[in-house]
Amino acid sequence: MLTPGEYKILKKIADCQVVTREELIKVFDTENPKTIVDAVVKSLLEKNYITTASPIGSTCFVITKHGTKVLENY
Repeated sequence: MLTPGEYKILKKIADCQVVTREELIKVFDTENPKTIVDAVVKSLLEKNYITTASPIGSTCFVITKHGTKVLENY
């Protein structure tokens, strides 16, 4: 089961295909979005729903097949 924050980030990554941490921070309109993004990204990485890639030299996030299936079934 996904938390609301995990769903938001997973959906954003699925929509954009490749996304940076800074782009994910813009998803949350809270006082300290960096902390939330870091925690949620860590959780999604541990669950193998997303993975990292470095297509342009900086670290980006992409959704995995497992993450896509979870998102479809949510």
